[in-house]
Amino acid sequence: MNTLKSQFVQVTGRIHVDGVWWTQAEVKRKVRELGGFSVPKGSRNKDQTLVIAGELPLHVVDPKNRRSQNIVFVAKERALGNHICLVDGHGFGQLLRRDRANCIGLVETPSGIRLSGQRPAPTSTTEASVAEDALGLLAKTRNSPTRRPVQLSLDLDKLDRGTQAHETTRDLLLKHLAAVRVLEGRRPVLYDVGWRRGARAFVVGEVKSFTSGSVVQQIRLGLGQVLEYAQRIRSQHPELSVTPILVLEKEPPPNGWVEVVESAGVLLTWAPDFRGVNPDGTLDFG
Repeated sequence: MNTLKSQFVQVTGRIHVDGVWWTQAEVKRKVRELGGFSVPKGSRNKDQTLVIAGELPLHVVDPKNRRSQNIVFVAKERALGNHICLVDGHGFGQLLRRDRANCIGLVETPSGIRLSGQRPAPTSTTEASVAEDALGLLAKTRNSPTRRPVQLSLDLDKLDRGTQAHETTRDLLLKHLAAVRVLEGRRPVLYDVGWRRGARAFVVGEVKSFTSGSVVQQIRLGLGQVLEYAQRIRSQHPELSVTPILVLEKEPPPNGWVEVVESAGVLLTWAPDFRGVNPDGTLDFG
């Protein structure tokens, strides 16, 4: 299996993915974003095609345990010829990257059901999960606000166009990074988007939209903001390697802005293709 699209997915427990703990709600939302369907909590049926299981024991012995019941159900369905794929956090991470994920095997033993091919998750809070909580909140798409017409309608219309373009650009980037757990900043570092690359690297981004005549001003402003955010995060989390990116609503005029921005160590990208930003969250400069 190498995709979550069209899969009927059941999620159990917290899922540990690439050094970060995901809640069931976060996993289910990501499944839906990638075209899958989440099975309601506590329900089990033969139509489900995938179980994403977190914090699994190596053996399933107690059939009354809720998580054990899910595994027992998968084992029974497999015995009847209905193969339901079972993956852990590692397998879920592979599916997010659209890589092939191997199903965990289930073996009947006198002491219960043994799981084969499972990678154990950490038993305590990792540095990555601590930094994740401190770095920001899970980013969600937002509806841009509109204003009622008033006397200063021209200026407010321009403000709304800028706000709408900003939110649209940000939401397009979230869709581009559908396989990535994207965060948004909180005080005192209110960045627009950010995401972890493993346990020791973080990407922080500022989104800038344009209104008539504001291109140069917005690029200069955004460059200063994202450099500030990157330095503040480095100060708060010296264990992280922080890479700043500046995200524009559209391609800037050909006045050497890519070279100017990237000479400061900041990746310059823009909607709708987001040059240099790969769907898995890795970056390509130049």
